[in-house]
Amino acid sequence: MNGKAGRANLPFYLLVPLMKKEGEIVNLQMRLVGENLLARHQTTTYKRVQGKIFALWDRLDSGDPDNRLTTSDFLRKVGNIYAPRE
Repeated sequence: MNGKAGRANLPFYLLVPLMKKEGEIVNLQMRLVGENLLARHQTTTYKRVQGKIFALWDRLDSGDPDNRLTTSDFLRKVGNIYAPRE
């Protein structure tokens, strides 16, 4: 919201119309996505991150005990993706 408003700490009377407009856009986007008329575009960086997380998720749900992750391992590895240790 701050980005769309052009600044932070908006007064309430400016925030309400922005939120109403955003709500109308979200309804339209939901309808278009449901009808497969709207696609989401991701940057290469976020596609790579999401790919890593989905691969970990698959390992968490894996039926193969040799490849399966515990919940703790899954969370630790996801945390390392978002905030790698130096």
